[in-house]
Amino acid sequence: MTPTEAEGHAGGAALADDALARWRWLIARREAAIAAIRARTGDRGDYWTARAGTHGRLLRASAAAPNPVLDLLRGEPAIVAGGTLLDVGAGAGRFAIPLARIVREVTAVEPSAALRALLREDVAAAGLSNLRIVEATWEGAEVAPAEVVLCANVLTPIADAGPFLRKLDARATRAVYVVLRAAPMDAPIADLWSAVHGAPYPRETTHADAYAALDALGIAAQVRIVPQPGSIWRFDQPEDAARLVRDRLWLGPAGQDPRADALVDDFLATALERDGDGWRIPAPLSRTAIISWEKA
Repeated sequence: MTPTEAEGHAGGAALADDALARWRWLIARREAAIAAIRARTGDRGDYWTARAGTHGRLLRASAAAPNPVLDLLRGEPAIVAGGTLLDVGAGAGRFAIPLARIVREVTAVEPSAALRALLREDVAAAGLSNLRIVEATWEGAEVAPAEVVLCANVLTPIADAGPFLRKLDARATRAVYVVLRAAPMDAPIADLWSAVHGAPYPRETTHADAYAALDALGIAAQVRIVPQPGSIWRFDQPEDAARLVRDRLWLGPAGQDPRADALVDDFLATALERDGDGWRIPAPLSRTAIISWEKA
């Protein structure tokens, strides 16, 4: 075995045995792939600013849309008790606003100005006076402990999960809930990613990676898997499908890369199916994981 082979073997063993190192490796691989694509397409925009404009409806609280995760949280003893709740990465308030109607006080930490604007609009519309917004990243936020700490759909791209999770744990006096996908969002277009970008799809971290990271930190958690009705892969019109596929592939405007455009068009011509009065791209059942633990 050459020194290079030995180093590769040692590195592989570290990834197999060290959950936190594996998490960092998955994030670094994905970030490097996306950075290379953005450099090639000239994309300099802020991720959440763009998505607040295009997907704002999906990010906001809605009484009409089914939300099994929210239903489960509403029944949790730590939340039913009606104390204080800290929502880390609250976004547009999908969880913070409905839970503010149950608990005494909510502190919503959100770094994105675009998402905070949506959150403020909906807090005002709901007439809530018990929801305070903190403009900060979680790593930089200075907030008092709360009985319940919630972190929904935020952990997945965090580069260094260890300190992030430790701070969640440290700020909770009763319970912590971490919500994230139980399967990579882009599974239906993994092969298309490889064809367009000439490299394997760099998957996102999932609940399994998070659970392993918590175990490495000595935090004993439980995992509950909740089927999620609906799918981002169902569309009203074919052009909506094309828009989402291009967005998830980090492609620039059509016409910028004719080869990529042709691959996307060929994929949609084959994959897009009629679904009642709409369209869909076949995808695995959408599932969400709720990882939780109680404080002593």
